[in-house]
This record gives sequence, structure tokens and C-alpha cells, in this order.
Amino acid sequence: MASRLTRRASQAGSSGRGADDPVVRNLHGAALDAAMATSHAALGTAAGKVAAAMTTMGLDRWPRFVADAQERARDPAPRSGRAEQAAP
Repeated sequence: MASRLTRRASQAGSSGRGADDPVVRNLHGAALDAAMATSHAALGTAAGKVAAAMTTMGLDRWPRFVADAQERARDPAPRSGRAEQAAP
């Protein structure tokens, strides 16, 4: 599970964000911290990094960012014309 979390956090770069982007760094760090946590304090550190990513991204844009990440997690291969394919 830890490897999936770190891959997903790293793939935030596929949304136009580089590996040195503060949002990507915070999410990657949060995924690693949560995966390796052995205490509530360690989980709190991970949550703090998620909160920092949210603040950096902007709370008004965060829900769209998460929805896009969920979509990429379900179907990582980009397809053109996805809307037309969904229509009967």
C-alpha cells in the first residue's frame, strides 16, 4: 500500500506540477509519513503536510485537484474524446 501511496502522490506531477512543486512535495511527504507512521503523532505530521498542500493549492481549487487525481487513479491512460465515448 505504501508504494501505491507514494506513486499516486508522485503522479501529482502529471497535472502539470513538477516534482519540485510545493504541493507535490507536501503530498509525497504526507504519503510517506502516513505509510510509515507508528503513532498518532506521526499521522498528525502527515495530516499537517496534507493541510499545507491544500493551503498552497488554494482551498477553492482543492476539490477539483482531488477529483482529477481520483480520475487518473481509476484510469491512468489518457484518452481523447472521453466525453464522446461516455455518451450512448
